[in-house]
Amino acid sequence: MIKISITGVAQTIDKIERLKDQIKTKAMVSALNKTATQTKNLAARLIRKGYLVKSEDLKDKIVIQKASKNRLTAMVISKKKGGGIQLTKYSARMTRKGLSVKVKRSGGRSIIPGAFIGKDTAFIRTGEKTHAPKQGYWAGKTIKRGERKGQPILRQRLKKLYGPSIADLMGSKEIETQLIKFANTKVVEIFMNEIRFYMKREFNQ
Repeated sequence: MIKISITGVAQTIDKIERLKDQIKTKAMVSALNKTATQTKNLAARLIRKGYLVKSEDLKDKIVIQKASKNRLTAMVISKKKGGGIQLTKYSARMTRKGLSVKVKRSGGRSIIPGAFIGKDTAFIRTGEKTHAPKQGYWAGKTIKRGERKGQPILRQRLKKLYGPSIADLMGSKEIETQLIKFANTKVVEIFMNEIRFYMKREFNQ
């Protein structure tokens, strides 16, 4: 007769219970947050691969909302606050036809007639000549002759020009599709690695 028995059943059950709790809290939370970090890094790489933006332009524009044991969801968020990136960041240069910019790495450049590079950014004049500038060359300038002699020289208002924001780029169909596919695959892979880690630690003590 061969008798087979399992020793330490109570201790094994205790370990399984502890492991279950670790999987529900530590393993899942860790997998979600690690996946979010890797997804954020991939988003930055994909944006820089497709668009002429510098890494410094991405800084603090893509953030992670971490998961916790009370909220088993992590999010990678591209901030919309602050609007688009200044157009001068997109390889801007003046030409005879207007301001030339290049947003995507592939393809040609775009010309914006009437736009120009001013202090810190690009501008274009807009609307009627009803504005008396308080700064710049025309500030304080008055008409020298005629019926309106002595009155301020009126100019069009200046409008700052912006290119796509990081939120726009990250939310493009091409990039968003890749990020969703990556995150859905990666979270399972990392979660399984986390489970193996906690199983090994619990049962090899």
